[in-house]
Formats: sequence, C-alpha cells, structure tokens
Amino acid sequence: MTDSPISRPRANAPVSLLTGASGGIVGALAVLLARAGHRLVLTGLDQPGLDAVAADVHRRRRLAPGAAGRDGG
Repeated sequence: MTDSPISRPRANAPVSLLTGASGGIVGALAVLLARAGHRLVLTGLDQPGLDAVAADVHRRRRLAPGAAGRDGG
C-alpha cells in the first residue's frame, strides 16, 4: 500500500462497516474505502491490530486517532 494521504469524508458520505478489520485484506480494504471517501466503522477481535488499522487511516487523514471497538467484547 502507498502512504498517500486520504481526505476527510463528507457528512453525507457512505458508511462502510468492516468486520475483521484488524489487518490483512480487510485492513487494506479500510484504507481503500477511506480513500474513496467512505466513513468507516471498524470492528475486529485483535485490538492492537484494529488500533493500528484505525491509526493508519487517521494518520493518512492527518487526524488524531479515534475510538475503535472490539467484536464480542
């Protein structure tokens, strides 16, 4: 993945719910959807991995990391 910045989503942007977003394919999909302008809801079982994906998306948007939840908790 490139390290290109992602613009902030519009208020009326589509919302994408990604489960298993702690990394791998779904983590990469999170970056692609954010780049396409989607607002994201990320869930996953691996909290450190989920935090890393959320931080990556936020860093690319040049925002401070926000809250992320954990599946099944």
